[in-house]
Amino acid sequence: MAILVQREGHVFEIERAGSRVESVIRDHFLDNYVEPIHEQGIQHKGMLRLALTL
Repeated sequence: MAILVQREGHVFEIERAGSRVESVIRDHFLDNYVEPIHEQGIQHKGMLRLALTL
Protein backbone atom coordinates (compact mmCIF):
# COMPACT_ATOMS: atom_id res chain seq x y z
CA MET A 1 0.00 0.00 0.00
CA ALA A 2 1.33 3.45 -0.89
CA ILE A 3 0.46 6.63 1.00
CA LEU A 4 0.95 9.85 -0.94
CA VAL A 5 3.76 12.04 0.32
CA GLN A 6 1.34 14.94 0.99
CA ARG A 7 -0.67 12.72 3.29
CA GLU A 8 2.17 10.72 4.76
CA GLY A 9 3.25 13.66 6.93
CA HIS A 10 -0.33 14.03 8.18
CA VAL A 11 -0.57 10.33 9.06
CA PHE A 12 2.80 10.52 10.79
CA GLU A 13 1.54 13.38 12.97
CA ILE A 14 -1.56 11.37 13.92
CA GLU A 15 0.53 8.31 14.76
CA ARG A 16 2.90 10.43 16.79
CA ALA A 17 -0.07 11.69 18.81
CA GLY A 18 -0.68 8.12 19.98
CA SER A 19 -2.96 6.65 17.35
CA ARG A 20 -2.00 4.16 14.67
CA VAL A 21 -3.33 2.96 11.34
CA GLU A 22 -5.47 -0.08 12.13
CA SER A 23 -6.76 -0.89 8.65
CA VAL A 24 -7.25 0.43 5.14
CA ILE A 25 -10.70 0.33 3.57
CA ARG A 26 -9.99 0.19 -0.15
CA ASP A 27 -12.20 2.27 -2.45
CA HIS A 28 -14.35 3.50 0.47
CA PHE A 29 -14.89 6.97 -1.01
CA LEU A 30 -15.42 5.60 -4.53
CA ASP A 31 -18.05 3.09 -3.35
CA ASN A 32 -19.95 5.26 -0.84
CA TYR A 33 -20.09 8.77 -2.32
CA VAL A 34 -21.79 9.79 -5.56
CA GLU A 35 -19.57 12.84 -6.15
CA PRO A 36 -15.77 12.45 -6.10
CA ILE A 37 -14.04 13.99 -3.08
CA HIS A 38 -10.82 15.90 -3.81
CA GLU A 39 -8.34 17.50 -1.43
CA GLN A 40 -5.50 19.62 -2.81
CA GLY A 41 -6.19 18.21 -6.28
CA ILE A 42 -5.96 14.57 -5.14
CA GLN A 43 -9.03 12.33 -5.24
CA HIS A 44 -9.84 10.38 -2.08
CA LYS A 45 -10.21 6.67 -2.77
CA GLY A 46 -9.39 4.53 0.26
CA MET A 47 -9.96 5.33 3.93
CA LEU A 48 -7.49 4.83 6.77
CA ARG A 49 -9.11 3.56 9.96
CA LEU A 50 -7.14 4.82 12.95
CA ALA A 51 -7.03 3.45 16.50
CA LEU A 52 -6.13 5.31 19.67
CA THR A 53 -5.40 3.56 22.94
CA LEU A 54 -6.56 5.68 25.85
